[in-house]
Amino acid sequence: MPGNRRRTRGLRREEVAGIANIGLSWYTRLEQGRDIRPAVGVLDSLASALKLTPNERRHLFLLAGESLPPQSFRTC
Repeated sequence: MPGNRRRTRGLRREEVAGIANIGLSWYTRLEQGRDIRPAVGVLDSLASALKLTPNERRHLFLLAGESLPPQSFRTC
């Protein structure tokens, strides 16, 4: 296969799960909007892995129905 070009920009599902240190099948279910409730630590890991801005991080926690923990206000 000549070159290693991706059809789309960004991280693959497997890469996000690996960087966030969570299981691929669990991350897939989360991404698909299945009825799971991620822990605050998982949300924080995802926010860091995705290099979310403080506003994006706040939105992630809001979507998950969680309060933003004080340590999550750190910059990426």
